Amino acid sequence: MADHIGRLLAADPAIGYRIIVNKSTVPVGTADAVRAILEGHGLVAGERFDVVSNPEFLREGVAVDDFMKPERVVIGTGSKRAAEIMTQLYEPFVRQGNPILVVDERSSEMIKYAANSFLATKISFMNEVANVCERVGANVDHVRRGIGLDSRIGKQFLYPGIGYGGSCFPKDVKALVHTAREHGYTFEILEAVEAVNQRQRRLLAERIIDHFGGSVEGRHFAVWGWPSSRTPTTSARRRPTRSSAACWTPAPASPPSTRRPSTPPVPSSETPLPTRPTATAPSTGPMRSSSARSGTNFADPTSTRCAG
Repeated sequence: MADHIGRLLAADPAIGYRIIVNKSTVPVGTADAVRAILEGHGLVAGERFDVVSNPEFLREGVAVDDFMKPERVVIGTGSKRAAEIMTQLYEPFVRQGNPILVVDERSSEMIKYAANSFLATKISFMNEVANVCERVGANVDHVRRGIGLDSRIGKQFLYPGIGYGGSCFPKDVKALVHTAREHGYTFEILEAVEAVNQRQRRLLAERIIDHFGGSVEGRHFAVWGWPSSRTPTTSARRRPTRSSAACWTPAPASPPSTRRPSTPPVPSSETPLPTRPTATAPSTGPMRSSSARSGTNFADPTSTRCAG
């Protein structure tokens, strides 16, 4: 795409200054790579174009609201000209006082990965707490509510369950781990988060088998939130839906039921950040579940699935 844009701009000198905005969640350094490709077509950065990293923070189910009233806007650019234009573009959407944060391109790219990875870490941490609570006889729901009252922690993403999913949390955690490795660093905390998340998925099956005395042969299980197909597609596994149901049969038996329970819409209870003035940064137990299409903390009533 960057090469295509570069060819178009180079072919018509009459095309004036343009800003190339990258809203995707991309590896750190992507803006620099795009700039290099455009410069390879003889275009001068700052004169004919600028590249801006502008990650989105939309949540599934409330994406339109998040677009119209973003809780924060991150603009990554080293160009004062591009920063002023982008700020003017977003100002009508942050009249309630939510901040517009202007940083360098690499910091902007890192913000999205860091945010999603931190939320995934909260989910895995709470799953570990739940497992310890079972062993010591504590009630994880009481523990969750108790620590959630700490304003430094907050109540979101603290519901224990079978782990995080969605289309963003898994890939963004892996991407940040990979980026660290590429630069000679082992991100031990996030590697542990991944390991906990994988293990947590197996715990549910193990508990079901234990509950039925070590065998589930001939039994049928209705799974809420799973695509109504016995062999879900890759995309279906990535993005489970709350409104569909299917039957899983652990041993050969009759075909699964096609009946679907009626489920009410799941409201978003994400609490917006407190109102802040526009700012510019220097450029430099129980098996419940947890989710942000940034990730999905399955069965977490306070988690919100992010669409980006």
